[in-house]
Amino acid sequence: MLQLQHDHNVRMFSATDLHEQIVKAFPQDKYEFVNAYMGSRPRDNDRPSLAERSVYFNLPRSALSGLRIRSTIVLWKFLKEERFDVVICHRFRPTSMILRLAKWVGNPDCISVIHSFSDYRARSRLAFISRNASSHSHFIAVSDALREHLIRLNSGFSVKNTSTITNAIDMAAIAKLQYEKDEARKKLGVKADATLIGAIGRLVTVKGHVYLIQAFARLTERYPNAQLLIIGEGSQRKALEDTARALNIQDKVQLPGEIDGAVRYTKAFDIWTMPSLSEGLGLALLEGMSAGLPCIASDIPAMRPLIDGAGGIACTPGSIEELTEALDAYLSMTQEQRKQNGLAAYDYLIQNHNIDYYQATYRQLVERLINDR
Repeated sequence: MLQLQHDHNVRMFSATDLHEQIVKAFPQDKYEFVNAYMGSRPRDNDRPSLAERSVYFNLPRSALSGLRIRSTIVLWKFLKEERFDVVICHRFRPTSMILRLAKWVGNPDCISVIHSFSDYRARSRLAFISRNASSHSHFIAVSDALREHLIRLNSGFSVKNTSTITNAIDMAAIAKLQYEKDEARKKLGVKADATLIGAIGRLVTVKGHVYLIQAFARLTERYPNAQLLIIGEGSQRKALEDTARALNIQDKVQLPGEIDGAVRYTKAFDIWTMPSLSEGLGLALLEGMSAGLPCIASDIPAMRPLIDGAGGIACTPGSIEELTEALDAYLSMTQEQRKQNGLAAYDYLIQNHNIDYYQATYRQLVERLINDR
C-alpha cells in the first residue's frame, strides 16, 4: 500500500494526524505500508512517519505545477518498480498523477481523500475526474455534506464510487497529552482569571479570523476579562494584527504563531470557535470538543451536523453580528454553565468521531477493493 501526499506534514503527535492514523489502521503483519511525499523533506526536528517505509522525492515547486512532466516521470518509475495494490491519495494533485499513470503501472486501486469543497471547484479538475476515473477509482469525502456535493457535480463522482469517512481523533492518546488548564495558560502566557476565547487554524482568509476579531471587539467593554488567542500562522497575520490595532484591542488579542502539538493547550480555553468560510470537516473543531469546550462554528454544510450534535452555536459565515451574539451568549454564562455545554460537546465527540471506527472503515474499504479485483 502507498499513501501519496504532496508535502511532508507529519504532526508532532499522531493522535490528531489523520494520515498517520490511516497508517496505524493497517497491521504490518498483513500490509506493507509506504508513505511517499512529492515535495518537501522533513526538517531535522520533524517526527518521522509511523509507516514501515517513507520515500521523499524532494521535487521542487516548479516540478509540481503546470504539466508536471518531471514529477510524473519520477512517480511512474517508482510505481512501476513497486507495483502497489492500493494507493491512497490526499487532495487533487497526487490523485491526478495516480489516475493519469494507473493503466501504465498495473491499475492499482486508487482511493482519493477529498478534504474540502474547494478541492474540485475548478472545471478543469472536474473534467479530469470525468475522463480518468475508472472502476479502480474510489473517492472518500470527509463529511456527508461533501459527499453529496461531489455526487451532485455529475463529474465522475457517483453513489457507488464515493463514500464518507468522517474525521476522528484518538481521544485516549489526547487525554494523556493535554495540559491541565492552569499549566496550559502559564505556557501560553494567559492570566489565570481571563475568559479565554480560542481557535486553531492557518491565518488565511478562508478561516474567517478577521470576523472573529471584529465580533470580539464589540464585547470587550462588556467583558473586560475576555481575551482572544488564535494559534496558527499564515499570510493574513499582518492584516489580523492591523485589524486588532485599528479596533484598539491589540492588548486583548494574541497571535502566538504555529505551535507544534497545539491540541495540548486546548484546556487553556473557555470558549472554542471555528469561523471558517469553507471547510470539509474541521479537525480543529473536534480538537476543541476534546477539551470539553462549548463551541461556535460557521453554519456550513460540513460543520452543521457537528455543531448541532455538540449543542454548539452555528453562525452564518462572515456574519459579525451572529458571531457577536454567539460570543455574548457564552461570555454571559457562568463558568459552570459553560462547562455543562462543553461536556455535551465532549460526549458527542466520543460517540460520533471514534478513531477505532475511522481506522476500521478504511481497513474494510481496502479489503473490499482487494477482494473485488
